[in-house]
Amino acid sequence: MALGDTITAIATPLGIGGIGVIRLSGPDARPIALRFLESKQRLKPNRILYAEIRSPVTRDLIDDGCVAFFKGPQSYTGEDTVEFQLHGSVHIMRTLLGELIAQGARPADPGEFTRRAFIAGKLDLTKAESVIDIIHSTNDRAHAVALNHLQGGLFRQIEGLRRPLMEILEQVEGSIDFPDEVDAIDRNEVKAVLTEMKQKIQQTLKLKDFGRWITSGIKCVIVGRPNAGKSSLMNQLAGEPRAIVSAIPGTTRDFIEVRVELGGVIFEFIDTAGIRETHDPIELLGVKRVKSLIKSADLIIWVIDQTQPLTVEDHAIGTIVTRKKHKVIVLNKSDKKQTLNTGALPAKVAQLSLSAKRGTGISEFKEFLAKTFISRLDSINLDLICNIRQQSCLNVVLEHLNGLIEGMDVAPNDDLFAFDLRQAVMKLGELTGDTFNETVLDGIFSRFCVGK
Repeated sequence: MALGDTITAIATPLGIGGIGVIRLSGPDARPIALRFLESKQRLKPNRILYAEIRSPVTRDLIDDGCVAFFKGPQSYTGEDTVEFQLHGSVHIMRTLLGELIAQGARPADPGEFTRRAFIAGKLDLTKAESVIDIIHSTNDRAHAVALNHLQGGLFRQIEGLRRPLMEILEQVEGSIDFPDEVDAIDRNEVKAVLTEMKQKIQQTLKLKDFGRWITSGIKCVIVGRPNAGKSSLMNQLAGEPRAIVSAIPGTTRDFIEVRVELGGVIFEFIDTAGIRETHDPIELLGVKRVKSLIKSADLIIWVIDQTQPLTVEDHAIGTIVTRKKHKVIVLNKSDKKQTLNTGALPAKVAQLSLSAKRGTGISEFKEFLAKTFISRLDSINLDLICNIRQQSCLNVVLEHLNGLIEGMDVAPNDDLFAFDLRQAVMKLGELTGDTFNETVLDGIFSRFCVGK
């Protein structure tokens, strides 16, 4: 990626719409844009010009619309930037983009506008990553986390760790180079500081599941014997018939997914094949997939027909369910006579009685979800929600801190102590972008769309 050239890309999704936007950024952005205007028209910084956009070669009219010029460094990328805001036509967008490239602009790489903003110091790396998270956010809480990071929430938390480490490192190196002028560190005080940092990082890493729930949704797998009412429950939660409901056992052979937003959080409900002994090869494959889904589930919803006694298959399902941290037993068909002995069910597992067919008890079931997941998310500090890359960096920092704390008890050489400190500081710098390599940046910005 060359920073000295001028790049261009369509910034809005291709399709029919009221407005389509094309971005142009780099040293030649304004001269190139002027070629598409009449000679008497001028682009002034931070002003929007309504104009006819014409081909510089044929002078044929491409469209009329608004042209905005942002002079660097007061722009998103820190460079001179021009935005063409025209009618949202695929033909218009592609025609203008082709003409801009013909005039010397280069097609932008994915995320290159934001990457240039990062290199220009307009954004730190946590803020740059939050841009793509905002674009991909699908619910209130995912949007809130991304917006919080864009406003510097995570950066402030990381700097709160990095700054004290930098101060300790400066004193250690100073005492090594100038022992007569700089005092050696107080190892007890430093150990206390490092221990507090370790606890903060551990607390942050404990929130990794919460972060996944917010950004990707809470995976809820519905299991049970055939005809227990799994598909009926799924349809009630979806608010529409998504799964086939039939009295014939084994109707659901694979699994059906539906995403529902509750309390600003996405719940992904998965209706699975009934778990039972079967010789049907297709149904058997479905049962195997259920067992794989259970391993990755955040919540297991075990649906039981309370009009029938427990079977050997039910007890086998119960053995699997009780291994999961979050689970609930749904006693279905509450509108019919109960013959089930609930005392035979696994202890300490929440039980809810409802009728999936009639919809009674569904609101209580949603209240259970709110209590189990949504209320817990309400108390989380959004600053501490990290993505996988950020968690990986913090894990490495935690390893360095553990080594430093353990080493202080055996009084290590100050040079070795300074080396480990420097590694921790550099890893925190990698998290915010103060230290980085091109491979890391390539991985981050490859997630972006071309026009951002």
